[in-house]
Amino acid sequence: MKYLLINFLFLATFNLSAQSAEDIERYFTFFNNQHIAVNNLAMQYLQYSVHSTDMALIENKRQSVIEQLNKSIQEVEAMPTLKDDDQLKPTALEVFRSFLGSFEMDFVEVLQLKANSQSSYESMEAYFQSRKDAEKKVDEAADRYLEAQKAFAEKHDIQLQLAEENQDVQDLNRLNNYHQAIFMRYFKILMRNAEFTEALNTQDATEIAKTRNILLIESEAQLKSLAAMPAFQGESIYKPAAVELITTIRDLAKTDYLTLEQIMHKPGAERTQEDANQFNSIVQGLQTKVMPLNQKANEQGNELLKKYVPKPRMTQRL
Repeated sequence: MKYLLINFLFLATFNLSAQSAEDIERYFTFFNNQHIAVNNLAMQYLQYSVHSTDMALIENKRQSVIEQLNKSIQEVEAMPTLKDDDQLKPTALEVFRSFLGSFEMDFVEVLQLKANSQSSYESMEAYFQSRKDAEKKVDEAADRYLEAQKAFAEKHDIQLQLAEENQDVQDLNRLNNYHQAIFMRYFKILMRNAEFTEALNTQDATEIAKTRNILLIESEAQLKSLAAMPAFQGESIYKPAAVELITTIRDLAKTDYLTLEQIMHKPGAERTQEDANQFNSIVQGLQTKVMPLNQKANEQGNELLKKYVPKPRMTQRL
């Protein structure tokens, strides 16, 4: 009989008398199946919450986890405790209740931050950090359950032989961290670029110079950071698209944006019609230069996720 314990698939054999082994096997299988039911839905929620922008779908996945957790808690509470089990059942209840708290409260905050995350770099940063904190709480609770299952198996002479690793969680975390690291680098530059555009609208020459210099410095820093970042499994689409976008904005800060700054530093009476034409031409061309590259980077990021993200498991093997 094979058991899925958190991130591992085990082969279990029982070295007890026939009647005792049957009771213990039934007990162990019950808790393992409860965990699989919760784990499948939680994994789906985490995948959709990261990769989907459909808030209704994400909410539906969250509610599915809550329903399963309430069901599992009721069934675990009703399960007669094995005579010498002082850890597996109490830990299962503790972990499921911890999961329930996270999915009822922590992930609501995550979704709220996700909805507002595009408004600023700080908002996006807060969303990612909140998501990471909530997922960490779930991971830590899951680890406690794994240890309780292992302890129960050892106590009852259940031989657990590692047969196969389930890499879904590890792969998803690595992919998310990589995707997030790249996204935050070009998102920050896009925000700084927007700040420069806003400064142009104010026609404040000092503010224009300040925001252009910040944009130039941070663009160089992010390009250097990206150059030092190893590609995820050798991927060759997302990181280059981010580099292309940031490089284009960096070059604009050195050339066209500098021209705009110089024009705005001229006293109004000294600005010529040629200055006005050049200013308008540059401003009108900004969207055609930046937006397509932003769209390309986002699309390549989505392609990366589609290629590597583990698909939600509809069933689990026992």
